[in-house]
Amino acid sequence: MRALDRAFRPLITIAICLQAAGGNLRAQTAVSIDPGGIVNAASYGAGAPLAPGSIAAAFGSFAGISATSATTLPLPSTLAGASIAFGNGQMAPLFFVSSGQVDFQVPWELSTVSQTTVTAAVNGQTSAPQTINLATFAPGIFSLNAQGTGQGAIQDTSYSVVDSSNPAVAGSTVVLIYATGLGPVSNQPGTGSAGPANPLARTTTTPVVTIGGAEATVQFSGLAPGLVGVYQINVLTPAASMNGSAVPVVLSMGGVDSNTVTIAVTGGTSPNPTPSIATLSPASASPGAASLQVTIGGAGFLPSSSVTFNGQTVQASFVSSGQLTATLNASQLAAAGSFSIDVRNPPPGGGASNAAYFIVQPDFSTPVPASVAWSGYARDEHHTALSLDQSQPLNQIRWSTPVDLAPQYTGGTLYIHYGSPLVTAANTVLVPVKTGAAGGFRLDAHTASEGALLWSVTTDYVLPPHDWIPEFGPTLTPSSRVYFPGAGGTVYYRDAPDSASGPQGQIAFYGTSYYQADPEPYAADVMISTPITSDSSGNIYFGFVVTGATPVPLQSGIARISAGGQGIWISAAQASGDSTITEVAQNCAPAINESNGTLYVAVSNNGAYGYLLALNSATLQPVAKMALIDPALKEAAQVPDDGSASPVIGPDGDVYYGVLDDGQNHYRGWMLHFDSLLSQSKTPGAFGWDDTPSVVPSFMVPSYTGASTYLLMTKYNDYYEAGGTGENKIAILDPEATETDPVTGATVMQEILTILGPTPATPEPGVKEWCINSAAVDPSTKSVFAGSEDGKLYRWDLQTNTFSQTLVLTPGIGEAYTPTLIGVDGTVYAINNAVLFAAGQ
Repeated sequence: MRALDRAFRPLITIAICLQAAGGNLRAQTAVSIDPGGIVNAASYGAGAPLAPGSIAAAFGSFAGISATSATTLPLPSTLAGASIAFGNGQMAPLFFVSSGQVDFQVPWELSTVSQTTVTAAVNGQTSAPQTINLATFAPGIFSLNAQGTGQGAIQDTSYSVVDSSNPAVAGSTVVLIYATGLGPVSNQPGTGSAGPANPLARTTTTPVVTIGGAEATVQFSGLAPGLVGVYQINVLTPAASMNGSAVPVVLSMGGVDSNTVTIAVTGGTSPNPTPSIATLSPASASPGAASLQVTIGGAGFLPSSSVTFNGQTVQASFVSSGQLTATLNASQLAAAGSFSIDVRNPPPGGGASNAAYFIVQPDFSTPVPASVAWSGYARDEHHTALSLDQSQPLNQIRWSTPVDLAPQYTGGTLYIHYGSPLVTAANTVLVPVKTGAAGGFRLDAHTASEGALLWSVTTDYVLPPHDWIPEFGPTLTPSSRVYFPGAGGTVYYRDAPDSASGPQGQIAFYGTSYYQADPEPYAADVMISTPITSDSSGNIYFGFVVTGATPVPLQSGIARISAGGQGIWISAAQASGDSTITEVAQNCAPAINESNGTLYVAVSNNGAYGYLLALNSATLQPVAKMALIDPALKEAAQVPDDGSASPVIGPDGDVYYGVLDDGQNHYRGWMLHFDSLLSQSKTPGAFGWDDTPSVVPSFMVPSYTGASTYLLMTKYNDYYEAGGTGENKIAILDPEATETDPVTGATVMQEILTILGPTPATPEPGVKEWCINSAAVDPSTKSVFAGSEDGKLYRWDLQTNTFSQTLVLTPGIGEAYTPTLIGVDGTVYAINNAVLFAAGQ
């Protein structure tokens, strides 16, 4: 191992201090750290945790400081009058300070905490604290542009930068990668002190390094001698690397990936990867924009990747192997519609990615959630059931798998709400499965192509008190962590869901240590009672019930667990400001509007009456509430535990929630409609019982001439046994237009399209009822997918108002309502008679 100090120090100075010049140009008036302004000094990843021992940069306003670099070791804790302090009172060693940036080392001593605060001080003036998350591994590779992208701070053994003028030779060149945040080391130096040369400080975990898509052999991984917080990884450039002047380099430490940088490689043999799209951000826009930059997230991207929009090549920029940006021009955004975006890599190898669909629709002011995955109940945190993937034709059942190993029939009817399957961005299907007669659950992962079982994990989850069996509802976060309910109100998680194995764990929202110290009382009396919802940052939310005393005094309510594993909760009574409220409505999946930082959830007094609540999604503190009132009787509507209605957030921020009537509306219930602040009750829909409406962009209905930019798709049964006609329909409703309901005389949303179920309900009048609680919407084909108690799956073509395709799943059965969904490859999934069916071409 050679000494690196002389050769590498110019590189590291450039890598961690280059951005300071930009910071100096701002007017500085106070000492403050920018919100989210503390980042890994190599990757510059916003919002990512930091690792003890690593180098970080704080951006903000540090008035009165001239740009100054440390010149001595160990590093000083004060430089030019500036300092950084942590929540435990420890001072940070400083590399560099300026009026806009401070570079510092995160102390090794913080390895036992997952979160702390950071404050900056300049000549006695102190900033407000900023909270940061800490993790064992938070790898970042230094780059020469000091932005975490482009040419990496990577040298060969002669200490020359490995770029187009000095490419690595695949299979023979050893390269030295400089990074930070690689975690614990042997022979650890003191905080602020340089890495030792004899013996070396080696990482306790070996990183996985890929160059040009091929795994490299790691020869050394540890602290660079003579430097503070800088790690050095020596690897042999793999023979299978791809060639090029900007070949991607990524390292993974403990399952956590770094940013992507590039080097030049010659002589490689690996073909280019096939790219895949996981997210579009934004995923929607209004027509008439001059131009728009879309960030494409996924995998397998190259500097030579191209992007097409609606078949046209558009201007694209490479950010990393997992991110591209594409610029859409005014002509491409001129007309409303759903338009494909794909990424293409050149040969050798390469090829086109899956197509994700971008929605152009006037006034979609609350953006469509960006993931192409089906990440939870009704796809996303808004519960729109709006697919960004184009559905396949319903030509055949491609595969099927049970969702209930011991279904319990009551007079030939299944009274159970099966949890929604999920689909990852890499197209793995996650299926909640009931394993016993009265309970018992597991989560199975299947390949989407043929349904092969990839992995299965059981849970000790216990159902809450119930009549109809409630949902066992997992969720999938943007970082591909799957959460699912466990005993005692805990959640289990499983990472790497597309792999046969992956890290697992368990978290209790009231404190995992409390649960582990005395699990029995929690397991007996605390139960998750709703599907789990994840937001775009990986924070999760769910309702829970408490039936007895617990060591940490709990009451039925709403819980939040952050992406870092910290839990908070609030009781349903406190959240509603009504001491008579006993619970979150069973099966009511929380909805999250991140644009206004609001969580929406319904609560009730044992189903008799209740409220829709708006809570601060970060703190769970009450923001607003609206009593759930029957619009015909002007009295409290019912919020029964046998339903599965969940709030839906429209593109304009309006909120919709289904309730039940007392029989005067044929037990159709009402789809209540509120503004985003829950300050105004708007026109309701004439059906709401056990139903979560789906969002339909208005361009999907060519016959529509109204003013609303989106419509709602909902069940529209009229139950014969409750005094109705038995003419069970599904409907497209206009939330901004009205008509008179023929049953009650109430003013309700205007029907735009309705279609009658096709199968007679003999010997009763009318037709078989629709058995969906959330129907999948496909803007790219202008169609909706719904299942019926006749055992068939239907494609409802909104252009012709016909069932353009029908697929028989089972002979038919009466059952509680179930979801439909669309996978990344366009496979359509539906549940009938306790079986999940994968339908496609």
